[in-house]
Amino acid sequence: MTEVPDHLLQRSRERRAALGGTSAPAAAPSGGGGGDDGGGASTAAAVPAAAAAPAVVEYVPPPPPPPYVQAALDRKKLPRWMAGVGAVTLLWAFIYAGVLFSPEATITDPVVAEGEEIYASRCASCHGAAGQGGSGRPLADSVTLTFPDIADHLDFVANGSPPEGTPYGNPDRPGGQHIARSQGFGQMPAWAGTLSEEQILAVVRYEREVLDNEEPAAAGDQSAETTTP
Repeated sequence: MTEVPDHLLQRSRERRAALGGTSAPAAAPSGGGGGDDGGGASTAAAVPAAAAAPAVVEYVPPPPPPPYVQAALDRKKLPRWMAGVGAVTLLWAFIYAGVLFSPEATITDPVVAEGEEIYASRCASCHGAAGQGGSGRPLADSVTLTFPDIADHLDFVANGSPPEGTPYGNPDRPGGQHIARSQGFGQMPAWAGTLSEEQILAVVRYEREVLDNEEPAAAGDQSAETTTP
């Protein structure tokens, strides 16, 4: 047990006497020395140290975010691989559009230009505006396979298709000859008498050179031979 120094006891007695109106008792003789004084200083120094302990701070959570911020945080994000899929899809769309919608050919030959006008007014309703087919057979990329010789092509347009069930066209054609009025296709009318020979030649050249991409020189040479008496 630590002994309290005499001078501290005396000071305490004097304080109580001042408060209670009584005389303070005499101070006890000091039997200590420098050691007692040193012990008191240590005790006095310990009191402020204990009082200086840090106070405990209570944690206060932050307020919740506004509703619009929370909605943005909760919204599902697109996975990273979707960017690559989108780029490939866009590229495919450009390629697909380029295949379907090829640029229109510039027609400089006046005969073929006339044939284009005749085809649009007389033939497109059955064979399609681009020769893709309809109630009439497709012509694009195929008419020269059916009629390698332009003379046979001119004769077919002038006289129309043969009776139903009759084969016609090139027998060596891939898939064989066409059969008149088969596969749901209709009767080809005869245009002789409705169109002149020059008009029939013009529309046949348009079908071969533009719709079927035949070389104009070859078609021109054949047509010249056909129309020569």
